[in-house]
Amino acid sequence: MVIAEQILVAGVNRIHDVLLEDLTIEQVLTHMVDTCSFCIKNQPPSEGDEVIIEVDGTRFFGGIVDSVRLKRSTGTLNIWQVDCQDYTYQLNRRLVVETYENKTTDWIVKDILLKYGQEIFTSTNVKPGAPTVEYICFDYTPPSECLKKLADYCGWEWYVDYYRDLWFFDPAADNQQAPVTITSDTEVRNLAHRLDTQGLRNRVYIKGGTMLSDPFTYELKADGNARIWTLPHKPHNLSLAITGSPVTVGIENVTEEAAVAYLMNYQDKYVKASTQTATPADGATLTFIYQYDINVISMVDDFESQAAIASVQGGDGVYEHVIHDTSLTTIEAAEAAGMADLRNNANPRIRGSFETEIPGWVPGQLLTIDLPNRGIQNSFLVQKVSISPLTPTVWTYKVEYGGHLIGIPDFLQAIVSAQQTQTSTETQLLNKFIYDKDLFKVTDEMVINQVELPFKTEKSVSGIFDPNRTDLIYREDSTAEFQQGQLIGVTATNGSLTLTSQQPGNRVTTLDLSRLGTADRTKISWDAMAGSLVDEPFNAMNPRWINLYANTPGLTTFILNEPTATDGRCLRVSGGMGWFYWNGLIPYQPDRLYVIKARFRQAVDPTVGGPNCYLGVEGIAADGVTLVNTVSSNTHSSQFYYGAGGTALTATGGWQSFIGYIGGYSSSITNGPKLNPDSPGPVLNSVAYIRPMFIVNYADGNGTADIDYVVLEYPGDVTVETNLSLSGGSSWVGWQPTVNGGNIPGITQGLNLNNARLQVRQSLSTDIQGLPRLNNFNLTVEGARVPTPTIGSLFHVLPIDAGPLPKIQMATSTDGITFSPWTTIQPSATITVPYPGYVKLKSTTRIQYFNSKMPYDETGVVCDGVVVS
Repeated sequence: MVIAEQILVAGVNRIHDVLLEDLTIEQVLTHMVDTCSFCIKNQPPSEGDEVIIEVDGTRFFGGIVDSVRLKRSTGTLNIWQVDCQDYTYQLNRRLVVETYENKTTDWIVKDILLKYGQEIFTSTNVKPGAPTVEYICFDYTPPSECLKKLADYCGWEWYVDYYRDLWFFDPAADNQQAPVTITSDTEVRNLAHRLDTQGLRNRVYIKGGTMLSDPFTYELKADGNARIWTLPHKPHNLSLAITGSPVTVGIENVTEEAAVAYLMNYQDKYVKASTQTATPADGATLTFIYQYDINVISMVDDFESQAAIASVQGGDGVYEHVIHDTSLTTIEAAEAAGMADLRNNANPRIRGSFETEIPGWVPGQLLTIDLPNRGIQNSFLVQKVSISPLTPTVWTYKVEYGGHLIGIPDFLQAIVSAQQTQTSTETQLLNKFIYDKDLFKVTDEMVINQVELPFKTEKSVSGIFDPNRTDLIYREDSTAEFQQGQLIGVTATNGSLTLTSQQPGNRVTTLDLSRLGTADRTKISWDAMAGSLVDEPFNAMNPRWINLYANTPGLTTFILNEPTATDGRCLRVSGGMGWFYWNGLIPYQPDRLYVIKARFRQAVDPTVGGPNCYLGVEGIAADGVTLVNTVSSNTHSSQFYYGAGGTALTATGGWQSFIGYIGGYSSSITNGPKLNPDSPGPVLNSVAYIRPMFIVNYADGNGTADIDYVVLEYPGDVTVETNLSLSGGSSWVGWQPTVNGGNIPGITQGLNLNNARLQVRQSLSTDIQGLPRLNNFNLTVEGARVPTPTIGSLFHVLPIDAGPLPKIQMATSTDGITFSPWTTIQPSATITVPYPGYVKLKSTTRIQYFNSKMPYDETGVVCDGVVVS
């Protein structure tokens, strides 16, 4: 086997220029975008070039280059970092403007591909038999979003393969098997398997918007004098009859009063007689029939989940959750939303991964794992496959699997989308503009008749807002990015900066702000990863853990093979009390936040004594010997029980996780769990060292308790400083500390940045080797926005680049001087802006904007679509 037969870049085989050790391909489940990255020497490719990678006749990747940047230079040799996306990137070059009614979903998919597929995408694998869509509208929507909405509508899935063929199919009918079944003899490594109960819920309350009630009848008797009558609700679709005879009713301040007999005011809830209408006679019956707004509230249950959890944990097994969504305007839609949420969250998620050199893995396969000794005997869905070369002749596959299909159904969409779509577009006027040069091809004779156009010409304008021209957005969240800049005492591994020794380390990066003009807003933020001081998984007996009651008659302690434990093993304490402390000294620094974690269970309830547990830290004085408890006594009892303080464990309760926070000094201690990191539990001022401790089967219980793990950790110290120059780097104001999530010191609104440079210094220090770690560093400097004149009253924006939807903000003005506060707007939503006036935009990625007038309110036809070809 050879590593690759060809790596085609823009049609040329560049296999000898590609650094294979940096080649990575990530294949993800169905509609999510596959990516490929590699380093290439000599001539760089261009953004938009096609990349095809084939190995032994199998196509491993096909897509488009979306990013090229210089990674490093060695003499005259340049190494370029190339990032690619699959052909979904190319599919989104056109925007869909269509409305469909009573068409099957697969017919709509083929129609979109026929009209917007640029004649390079095929539909061979668009499967028949999809449900019929009653109504759906796409308003300048990228094809990938249209396909996702259609897939959500019917519970199907889609993706574009490496030959530009579109797959649209029912995943329930697809049972593609993985290359192998994993057993104890299968050649895989680093198998990690985890059960995740976070977000578990099996009863969902849905609080939606409002819907119209059934027709409501409200009757009054006229007194011969009154001409205004108040209603108990704000009316919709109101009709009125006077002693059984219908009368005409208009809307106050909207309908011409002379044209109707009565006028309705919705906001103030009244109906009044028009000026020309006689007052109803005394005793006449006024019958109002109307609908009014009522709240949409519903509840759904998953009784199977509740029963299963109750059998393990006791009680009724109910985990409750609430959904707030004002777009839900019927009880049916609300219940569908709740059921969609239950399908995703009523059972614990399974997450796992492993590495292997066995070929043939692709997302969407069903993987069977048969490892009874680890308690894993089930089938799971392959969700992601990362491919990279291990040696010049062998590929490594990192496979990630799970227990849920990604995006099936995405929240609220599978059943509800039709109702949401119809509600939001019922009265929308959809204009489709296609601009091109007038072109006529004739081979015979052309007859041109001048006629009056059957539509009114509207004024509109479009443009592109590119944040890269007005913003500096500097991010570090990968190993390659963290390797940039000067590194002293730290190394870049696993997508983070890590301290290489117990000596402080830092790095400096210089950024050019000159293209931003004047400053508007800044922000700097980062994440410092926690590190463990003590991390005990109890895979083997550890002599550093001392049991004060080790000599209790009948007491046994041993390592138990237990599939439900995190690492498949746990410490079992049976027949007596276990009072353990870690035999070591950890220097205590009161300005740091320490975290104590553990997972316990009561396997067998005691018949004598108690089932209580404690978790916390012991305090030790500066001599390293004398104990210091909460009342300053030299004893193991009454220590700082900030994780658990006498919690009773039961056999029916299963595993329970505990966490507590420690920090600071105090002369007076209130013992007990401290669950809020913003209010950690302090220790006495005389404490110089701490160490973790725990107790089970307290007091003197003869039950059986299991300990899964005990962890004590803290994040270490990370300091970020900035240094500003307004003279192109010839002079600097000096290093200034920054606040995580705050502004950059020295850069104020309106500051001239035409000759500005900014240095960033990230410093790491700790007492523990290998800690701390810094990742996900973000710095943003926003330049002042140039206001754009409006030529109409309707404004909407669309994302251009593939990926997550951008955050878009808008400010408006009538004079171009005083602007409204920044307001977040949704992509594709139509926004009313001042006309004439001005707008300013912000966005995290490039966006396209459209501005147009309201349709003319005239009797002539307004055209739905204008195509000039």
